[in-house]
Amino acid sequence: MKRCFPLLFLACASLPQVAPAHVHGEARLEIVLEISREGAQKSAQLTITLDTPLDNLLGFEYAPATDAEREAAASMEKQLSHPEQLFVPDAAAQCAVTLFELESPLRTEAPKNEHDHGDKHHHEHGEHHEHHEHGGHDDLEAHYRFTCKNPDALQGLKVRLFALFPRLQHLQVEFAGPNGQRAAKLDAKNTRFSW
Repeated sequence: MKRCFPLLFLACASLPQVAPAHVHGEARLEIVLEISREGAQKSAQLTITLDTPLDNLLGFEYAPATDAEREAAASMEKQLSHPEQLFVPDAAAQCAVTLFELESPLRTEAPKNEHDHGDKHHHEHGEHHEHHEHGGHDDLEAHYRFTCKNPDALQGLKVRLFALFPRLQHLQVEFAGPNGQRAAKLDAKNTRFSW
C-alpha cells in the first residue's frame, strides 16, 4: 500500500491562506516596525493595521438606516480618523502620524484629514458601496503610519480602542520588527503592547 501523506502535505501547503474568522468582540492588530538610517540619523516607520468586525465599533454591520445609525457611523469614522488618540507610542520616541486610511463598506464620504502637518497623506480605497442586507458580516480595515524621530526610545505603545469602542473585548496583536516577531492578546485591562 502506497503512502500519500507527503503529497497531501504538499497539496495543503499550496492552499491559499484563509482570512481570519469574523468574531464579534475580537479584532486583529498588525504592527510593523521598520528602522532606517540616513547618515548618523535614525528614524522609524511604525505601521499599524486594524481589522475588525463593524459590530465591535457600531453594534451593527449593515448600511445605516436610521438617523441614529448614520450618526453612530459618522462618529466611528471621526474617531478612527485620529490615530494619535487610538494608539500612543512611547512619548520619548517622538512619533507623528503620517498616514491613515479607512476601508469599510459603510464609507459614504471621505473623512476630513485633520492631521495636515505638511507631509501627511490620506488615502481612500473604494467608492460608494451598495447597501448591505441586515445580518451581514462586514469588517473595517484601518491603516495607520507613524514616523518616529527617536526609534531607540520606541519600546511599545498603548492601545486606546477599548475605551472608545466598549463592544471590543479582545485584540490579537501580531508584531514584526528588527528584533523579531511577537504576538499578544490585549483587552480593556491590558492595553499596552511592548516589543
